[in-house]
Amino acid sequence: MITEKKRLWLRSVSVLLDDEKASQFLSSGVYDSIQVLSYASNLWPGVEPKTKTTAFIDLLSSEDDMLARMSDTTRNEIRRTYKIPELSFSAPEPVSDDVYSMYLRFEISQGRTPIGRAEMSHYRAIVGRYNGEPFSAVTMIEAKPFLRIRSIFSKRLAADKEMQKVIGYASRRVMWEWCLWGKKNGFEKLDVASVNLTDEGKKGISAFKLSFGGEIGHEYHYAYKKHVFQMLEKLSHMIR
Repeated sequence: MITEKKRLWLRSVSVLLDDEKASQFLSSGVYDSIQVLSYASNLWPGVEPKTKTTAFIDLLSSEDDMLARMSDTTRNEIRRTYKIPELSFSAPEPVSDDVYSMYLRFEISQGRTPIGRAEMSHYRAIVGRYNGEPFSAVTMIEAKPFLRIRSIFSKRLAADKEMQKVIGYASRRVMWEWCLWGKKNGFEKLDVASVNLTDEGKKGISAFKLSFGGEIGHEYHYAYKKHVFQMLEKLSHMIR
């Protein structure tokens, strides 16, 4: 997936899981900043990437094997959702305005800067709904043979304790629906999008991601910036 931006006369591009395009952009000399996510540790010789730990769910396994690798809690909570008649789950769909609003509120509540509406249009979501109202969703980067989580969000922080439990069940079911859809549509692995094994503040989300039984692996983040782009960034920070 490729996202381009222009600021003044400077051009930047973000390349997600497309090594061929990333190398073409670097050699073109057109871009002042290139950000790349790759699974290759030596994509750009001489450029040291930032390495992050992640986990990969094997979508080539049978459904029974995928379930068996999950934690008991995750497996049981997924099964519980099939017994709650108020719940429904979509196939991958464009992010609607009400789902994007849920995403905005969730990201702001977590102290993060949400991506814009235009950028979100590049992704699709599987959405969990309660009586027709969206309350849990996961967006994905679709880059065959990989799926990679873009965002996990819900109304959990605004719900009472009982509904928080239901949202928790639904969030696991949404992930399971992505696994089933990915398997059916020829994807081989689902990347849970990095797991932080040392930061206590991220312990909860890391435990959630690891509960699906993925195999630990690594992803690599490359950054190329021309000197003029670096200077503009420094100036922007000084003005703030």
